[in-house]
Amino acid sequence: MMALPIIELNLSRTMQTDYGLPPASQYMDNGLRCISLSLLLLFSSLFAGIVRADESTDNSLEARDIQATFSSDELTIITWRNIQTNDYILLDSLRNTSYEIFRSAVVMNATNILSLSPIATGIMACEANESNPSCSSKQHSFTWQSEPGTEGTFHYGIVSVLENESRTATLTIGKSQSSPTTESVHPIWAPLRVSASYDAANESTFISWVNADEVGLSVPTNRTIWVWRHLSPVANNSWGDMDKSIIATLSSSANSYEYSLSGEVEESAYYSVTYRFDTWEDLRFIGSNTMTIPVSEDNVAPVLVSLLGASFDVGTGITSLSWLSGVIEEELVTQVWRASHSFTEVSGEGVVLLAELPHNATSYDYTIPLGSNGEFWYAVTLRDEVGNVIDNLGIMQPTAGPILERTIELSESVATGLTFQITGPQTTIQWQQPSGASTAKYHIWRSNSGEVDNTCLQSSSCELVEIVNTTEINIETPSGVERDSWYGVTIEAIWAEASDLYHHKHLISGLNSRPTHISEDADAPNEVSDLSATFYGPDFTTTLEWSGSEVLGLTYHLWRIQGDWSHSGAWNVTQPGWEEVGSIGSGPNNMTFDYITANTNSALTTTYAISVEDAHGNHDTILTAGAVSLVEEDMLSPSILVAIIPNGQSLPTESAWLNDGMSISFIGIDEGLGSLSIHGSEQLSTVSCRLLGDQSNPTTAWSEAIQDGIRWDCLIAITNSMKVDIRANDSAGNPTELVVSISTSEEQSIPQPTDENNGVAQNQQEQSSSTLEGENAALRIAFSFIAFLLFAVVILMLVKTRKQRAPAGKPTSKEDSWIARFID
Repeated sequence: MMALPIIELNLSRTMQTDYGLPPASQYMDNGLRCISLSLLLLFSSLFAGIVRADESTDNSLEARDIQATFSSDELTIITWRNIQTNDYILLDSLRNTSYEIFRSAVVMNATNILSLSPIATGIMACEANESNPSCSSKQHSFTWQSEPGTEGTFHYGIVSVLENESRTATLTIGKSQSSPTTESVHPIWAPLRVSASYDAANESTFISWVNADEVGLSVPTNRTIWVWRHLSPVANNSWGDMDKSIIATLSSSANSYEYSLSGEVEESAYYSVTYRFDTWEDLRFIGSNTMTIPVSEDNVAPVLVSLLGASFDVGTGITSLSWLSGVIEEELVTQVWRASHSFTEVSGEGVVLLAELPHNATSYDYTIPLGSNGEFWYAVTLRDEVGNVIDNLGIMQPTAGPILERTIELSESVATGLTFQITGPQTTIQWQQPSGASTAKYHIWRSNSGEVDNTCLQSSSCELVEIVNTTEINIETPSGVERDSWYGVTIEAIWAEASDLYHHKHLISGLNSRPTHISEDADAPNEVSDLSATFYGPDFTTTLEWSGSEVLGLTYHLWRIQGDWSHSGAWNVTQPGWEEVGSIGSGPNNMTFDYITANTNSALTTTYAISVEDAHGNHDTILTAGAVSLVEEDMLSPSILVAIIPNGQSLPTESAWLNDGMSISFIGIDEGLGSLSIHGSEQLSTVSCRLLGDQSNPTTAWSEAIQDGIRWDCLIAITNSMKVDIRANDSAGNPTELVVSISTSEEQSIPQPTDENNGVAQNQQEQSSSTLEGENAALRIAFSFIAFLLFAVVILMLVKTRKQRAPAGKPTSKEDSWIARFID
């Protein structure tokens, strides 16, 4: 039997009720039809004996007892039977006879049937090997699905197609044509064009459909959408009996759903989509809301178990892989994977699929790109036709690595152009990055026992100083450390098509490793311990002296600060106030340095210091006592107290304070052997005297005065009208020179010519003598006043600092009366 296939219909019918049920009047019409049909069957049974009596010889082989029944599931069931006969000729004819089924809204006859097409053909009356008893009166049944939305009354007729191709189209009512049958078929209320596709990568199936109202069909929207999954197709109305499951309940407008597989699945699945209303669901599947071709769902990946051999040929630049296959499924594909890091998942970042080979492949050669430099790992897997690939690689899967692959010259794969610069305790190293390297980091290595080479790295006897991502590094030598160092630089970078950093731990002497050592010195040189400073006033020059050093490359920095800083425990010459006044290179002997002060005619207390810097820039600027010296920078000439002591006397008869360039006359001094007594306003270092000549006598040579403590004496023979030139130097060498004129008491005026000019000269000389005597008197008064003030200050300080003594003895009556005021 063959039902009319309904794949997709575009029907529109006005809904009679909310649930798509026929109106009540139609039920009444159907009832009347059923009564009529029952009466007809009753009368037919009355004449059955008569009809059957004629069947045994009916060579037309017309069908008998046809009935058409419309069922509650909207199917029309047509039943009939063969003629009842014992005639073996007719029974043989039945085995070669087939039936055709026709359907019409009007009663059919031999004429109008010519314009109709059968709804089923080729229904054999009997099978060729069927027995006669079974063939006689054999029952037949055919189920017809009318088109959705069908409303009406229909006749069904059976035409017998005989073995000679003639047709029996008698179509007798009750025999081969049914009485009218009322059919009311609900329109399709289901989605259309259900399809599904499987995504192996996500292990999910994507189901999609078109909703009926999207193509103009009138379907209520008060519905939910149910998505079903089953492993056999919907056929022969088997929905109620088949295994199925609801995988989703969706809203009325949903048009797709993604179903994720759970666990390992390797199945061919069908999907159906239905509308579920409150009391009804269209489960007829007479449209396209179910799949007729299944989708293959397979998340079970094929597994290849083997060892993987891998080797790189430096000459050809090819890495050769080999493995055991044992794969017989032709639909499988062999995959080769590669990464610049160890991997256990082929879906991991940086893992690259190199090639897909036939299922029975056992080897693969991969040409390494130029510029490669690093270690690589390989794996081999299988892929099935769905796309399943094992992701997690176990110890049984073919994997290999690391394989060192380098297609670049060694000299081009290391840092080059190493340069070194030492500034004090800091060593600066610079280099150039090799071409082809990116995202580079550099490892700086140091050895203090020899060159940094590959053996040094392998034995871990070299020290890793630092890792930087620039082509320069500054290395600080610890304070107090002096060492010989060798340095090398290795590179960690990404090369060519790699995705990971590779540490190219290879050293080439003269390229990325220095074959000779450098001296790193962070130990400051020894301080000066015997600095002395001497000031020479006439030249305004301070001379610094100290012991030199045999160490080469030293530089002495000379510092100056005004004031007396000699009592500090330590001196930091970088603090404010200190001024560097010069520098001088080292020498093995005593060192000197002269500094000329810019100030003149002054007396300053100044502190000098010397710091030492070596050739590496080590410079200790915090000094101790031996490197510091205090000096009085005295640029003032001393004042001189000159007194004359005549012969035979111990006390001076005349005295006066004089400054540089001044002169004085002592008059009325007794002749004979005497002396000039000289005192300075400060410590004097030298005093000399000489007699100034006149027209008769020459000037004598300088004669050193005799020192007696702070007094200096020049012995002279006092004569009339003599002049003595006195020269004294203080400790800074500042000179004071003055002239003393001496006249005896017996001096008489020498007669002179009485001309006018001579009188004028004599008056000038007298005026000069008077002026000098007035200046001497003023000086005496000033010095006397200063001495008095100093004496008064000393007395006051003694009185002020005298300790108060506690009263002794008993209190007096006056004291008792005083204290009684404070005692009740």
